Amino acid sequence: MLAVVVLGAIAAGCGSSSSTAQAGAGIHKIRHIVIIFQENRSFDSYFGTYPGATGIPMNHGVPTVCVPNPDSGQCVKPYPDHQDANGGGPHNAINSVADVAGGAMNGFIGQAESGHRGCTNPTNPACTK
Repeated sequence: MLAVVVLGAIAAGCGSSSSTAQAGAGIHKIRHIVIIFQENRSFDSYFGTYPGATGIPMNHGVPTVCVPNPDSGQCVKPYPDHQDANGGGPHNAINSVADVAGGAMNGFIGQAESGHRGCTNPTNPACTK
C-alpha cells in the first residue's frame, strides 16, 4: 500500500507543463499526495485523538461522547484502534444499515456483539472477532 502512495506522489511530481517545471526541484516538485485508507477505518481511527484535529470530542484527554452497549447498558467511549488488522464485524449490508441506525450512528456495538464468533473463515462478513 505504501508503494502505491509513493508511486502516486512520484507520478504527480512528474510532468512537462511549465508550472511543474517552475515548482522547484526535489520534494518541491510534488504537487499532489494520495492517501489510501484501509477498509473499515475512519478519520477518527487514525486521527481521532490527534492534537488539533476535529475528531473524537475530548476534555482533558478523555472522550466526552459514548455509544450505549445494548447488552450491558454501559456507555462505551470511542478509542483509536492502531492495529493493522482486526475482525470487527459483521459487515453485511443489513449490518451497515443497523450500524447507521437511521442517522443516530449508534448501532455499531450492538452489531459487533451480534456477530458470529469462532468462525473458521475469519473473512466471513457475518463474523466478528
